[in-house]
Amino acid sequence: MQQKGEPLAYNNRNTSMNFWAALHGIILASMSKGQLPLVILGGIIIFMLFKMPEKDVSILVFLVLDKVFTFPVLGWTLFVLSGAGWFVTVKIQRRIHYKEMERVVSEKSNAQKQLYGKNQKTSR
Repeated sequence: MQQKGEPLAYNNRNTSMNFWAALHGIILASMSKGQLPLVILGGIIIFMLFKMPEKDVSILVFLVLDKVFTFPVLGWTLFVLSGAGWFVTVKIQRRIHYKEMERVVSEKSNAQKQLYGKNQKTSR
């Protein structure tokens, strides 16, 4: 059992997840993926919705849904923008991955050359 002030042991199966540990995991994951600003913006919006009176929240939800259904170009625009954003992100990620794999292959070949004194046969 975890003592107060003791860090969580994530590899221990008896560790129970609580709100603060979950929040900690969400913040760390969003920081490592570069999505922390979106998490902060979402948190601010959720906080504002909790502080609004119930009547105003329902009015806001119905207003947003009404705008989406009465102005269908908005939905299609968001769809196209999200698809284009996904496409660009995948292209950038593939380029970064390809360059990193080339660097790793080069480093491995150089290390093998230093270790064995000659180039090793490769699958290329």
